Amino acid sequence: MRRAVLFGAVAACLGACGDGASGPSLPGPAAKLTVSSGDDQAALAGTSLALPVRVKVADAKGKARPGDTVSFAVAKGGGSLAGTLRVVTDASGNAVAPLWTLGKNGGTQQLTATSGLFSTTIDARIQTAYKIDLRYAGTPPAGIIADAFTAAVDRITAIIVGDVVDVPIGSGGTPFQVTQCNSSFTGINGLNETVDDVLIFAKVEPIDGVGQVLGSAGPCLTRTTGGLTALGVMRFDSADLADLASRGRLADVVLHEMLHVVGLGTLWKSRGLLADTGTVNVRVTGALAAASCVNDHGGGAVCAGAVPAENCLDLPSSVTCGAGTINAHWKESTFRTELMTGFAGSSNPLGRMTIQALADLGYGVHTGPADSYTVPSALMASGSQLRAVDDGPPLLLAEPMRPRFSVDARGQVRPLVAPR
Repeated sequence: MRRAVLFGAVAACLGACGDGASGPSLPGPAAKLTVSSGDDQAALAGTSLALPVRVKVADAKGKARPGDTVSFAVAKGGGSLAGTLRVVTDASGNAVAPLWTLGKNGGTQQLTATSGLFSTTIDARIQTAYKIDLRYAGTPPAGIIADAFTAAVDRITAIIVGDVVDVPIGSGGTPFQVTQCNSSFTGINGLNETVDDVLIFAKVEPIDGVGQVLGSAGPCLTRTTGGLTALGVMRFDSADLADLASRGRLADVVLHEMLHVVGLGTLWKSRGLLADTGTVNVRVTGALAAASCVNDHGGGAVCAGAVPAENCLDLPSSVTCGAGTINAHWKESTFRTELMTGFAGSSNPLGRMTIQALADLGYGVHTGPADSYTVPSALMASGSQLRAVDDGPPLLLAEPMRPRFSVDARGQVRPLVAPR
């Protein structure tokens, strides 16, 4: 009886075990590295993705390879990874990437995974519903100057994340001519299109050489409903931009001027956010910006209920400050290095106060992309301490342009009375 049981077990193994003692076949050499899950997610700038990113190592037949090492690294976007950057694949051949936080400055976001000779990329998108349509008039800039414009678009669309209602500009019978915004913007076909959310024309050309007229930027058409910018223009002297690039100030200056286009400083008056103009107490009354100045930047002594705006007082006599600076910037002698004062140095942080000022205008914003910034003490903010010694001399920024026309939901354009 025992012998029958033994022979039966052997017969069962010979019929079902195939190769007998050799067991299940092992995977062959690694032949591919693919993304299993987590590709093409969206998240707000400076925040982490909701779902984990997984990649798989397999042989030529697709059989999983456990025990292989996968290295992860941020390739684009300036984000970060939290955790071990070298991960060993599990029994299914999968490796889970460390928690990926996207870059706060926006733009293209990409992660790379590498195992041996094989690599793959994982893409992510900055979550935003705000679109900047940037077009160049004349010869488009190249290299570092073009990069500065792209970076400004990326940063602003990472900050303004709420949609703005579409608006038509012009019609087949009456197209809108961009030369009405600035006479130098020739060679552009009349506009007859719907804008989502803002259209900006930029032009870089010789004007008068380094150190003279930098250019101008601002909104040209604003929406009749809501008052936000639909069309803006930016014009710069190519020699000045090249000089700014050589001094490491280009990106901040272009960002500053593009923020004027969307409305910072240029829409305060029309949106009823500017008080006591023409006096020593001129200030921006937006409640969100004022609260941020106090709570986020330690500015309780200067921002009780409002944010001081530039009045060209309390500055060294050697510093030029004119009509283009007044009422359109944060007060330099109070806020010194903040991006939206009327002067630029080598370091110009964009504080939460400035982002919340966009919210006061009516934009839906995300404060995550803000830079670290603290309102300087009264001693440091005095006129004699306009900029730290190692910050270089302050650069007076261009006079911002105020809106010239309004456009309604039917695309009808009407001239505006220039704000005083």
